[in-house]
Amino acid sequence: MGSGIDPKVDFAFERVFGSPENAFVLKHLLNSVLIGSRPRLEEVDVLNPFSQKDGATDRMAVIDIKARDEQGREYLIEMQMAVHNAFSERLLLYAAKTYSQQLAVGEGYHQLRPVTVVCFLNDVLFPEATEYHACYELREATTHRQFSDHWQIHVVELPKFHRRVSDLALDLERWTYFLQHGDELDSQSLPPQLTVPEIVKATETLTMLSHTDQERELYEARLKFQRDEEARMRYSQEQGEAKGEAKGEAKGEAKGEAKGLVAGAILNARETLLRLGKIRFGTIPPVVSELVNAIDDKNRLAVLTDQILDAADWTSLFPSI
Repeated sequence: MGSGIDPKVDFAFERVFGSPENAFVLKHLLNSVLIGSRPRLEEVDVLNPFSQKDGATDRMAVIDIKARDEQGREYLIEMQMAVHNAFSERLLLYAAKTYSQQLAVGEGYHQLRPVTVVCFLNDVLFPEATEYHACYELREATTHRQFSDHWQIHVVELPKFHRRVSDLALDLERWTYFLQHGDELDSQSLPPQLTVPEIVKATETLTMLSHTDQERELYEARLKFQRDEEARMRYSQEQGEAKGEAKGEAKGEAKGEAKGLVAGAILNARETLLRLGKIRFGTIPPVVSELVNAIDDKNRLAVLTDQILDAADWTSLFPSI
């Protein structure tokens, strides 16, 4: 039986990867992301160790986890549930601040060490891209010649990952699956593909959270606060859209017609997705129709339409069903 603790909730994410006793878990996670782009980490020190928050809404840390390896390279690791305004710029700012704060007065530029941002995102940042993991660097636009290796931003978009547990082969695939389904996993009966010591320890940590009254309460409080914040943001966005519509009506009918075209495009995208799904998998379950018809993001529908061509079944697109 699973723990019921979602590792994507910031409290659980920090407990699993930001606790000093779980430093080897964080090292394994980072090596799985950085493979091929950074030298393998031998040691990792957590610079902002996890500690129980005094209040459910206390979010003093800007980044979930800060770490440093044996070479002095710094890492900013976070789990984000949704894309907000200027999300990319926000990640750049955190990298820039960390980089600039490395030098004390009188120190030379040669003492600067690389900074790497690793962001796990339970949303889609780049709908036009199909890969779930991307690494961004400073490179020349035409030749792709590297300007410097001191900045890297890794983004792992969880909704784009659809592998079955039996197909997991790479460590990053295992960790992505863990973040998607960690609340369902039982440390005593993990699938063979997940029985590596670090993932076993991570799953045990989630189980411990579920069995410790104080930490369970803090987790539930953080989960509620996180959901309330997301609801508040959605409400603000809807209010802004409503005001925009009213303003558009005052200016004329052109904007209303444009909105109608957008609504029509979304409707067509839903129908296309369902039609392709029927061709691929046969009968469409009612729960799938409800999920698809609830999507109002044209870009999200486009991503799902691309992914359905390689999907094994509906659960590959909607793991919750």
